[in-house]
Amino acid sequence: MIFTDRNDAGSRLGQRLKQLLITKPLLISIPRGGIPVAAAAARVTGWPMVVFVARKLRCPSQPELAFGAVTENGPAFLNPSIMASIGLTKEDRDEEIARQRTECARRRILFADCHLSTNDPETTPILIDDGIATGATAIAALRTLRSLGFHRVLCAVPVCSRDSAASIEAECDDLITLDRPEGFMGIGQFYVHFPQLDDLEAQAICRKAISDSKAIPQ
Repeated sequence: MIFTDRNDAGSRLGQRLKQLLITKPLLISIPRGGIPVAAAAARVTGWPMVVFVARKLRCPSQPELAFGAVTENGPAFLNPSIMASIGLTKEDRDEEIARQRTECARRRILFADCHLSTNDPETTPILIDDGIATGATAIAALRTLRSLGFHRVLCAVPVCSRDSAASIEAECDDLITLDRPEGFMGIGQFYVHFPQLDDLEAQAICRKAISDSKAIPQ
């Protein structure tokens, strides 16, 4: 399945989500790529959306490969097999964790007016990103959301690597996807247009979505 862009992917994902019975749904976007997907899904479903910050931990020699991930306020998720396969040193690991925690803090401030602010256990958070490759970022975010006390936690993405799907399913109550293709090389291969968003673009999309939904759930 090929998507025109993140807006197209989010709209299609929203149509899929509308078919499900979900109590007090709340779309939770991972910046930056998850924001336009969640915003488009919010327009289709009429559900509110917020932001939750998570960052992958990048391998020094292969920045597109994640050896784990961190969130703004949870423990780091680490993938020992990937760390061993690249010979990651403790120094490189710790430096990257510190670097990405700093970036998480920066983005937490950047998206403060669009940020997750509820821990109502009856709310059903639905974690949304533009796709899942290794799954590290999603796993870290889902574990942190679990720790906040929600009774049910979902994950919804347009496209997910088959190799990662089982790991994600083990971390949430349901993984909703539009495609789990073979030959997964990277998320961008499933989009015609897959530009990097800058902070201002992501802020504008998020603020409009929040405004359209009237209020952030408290």
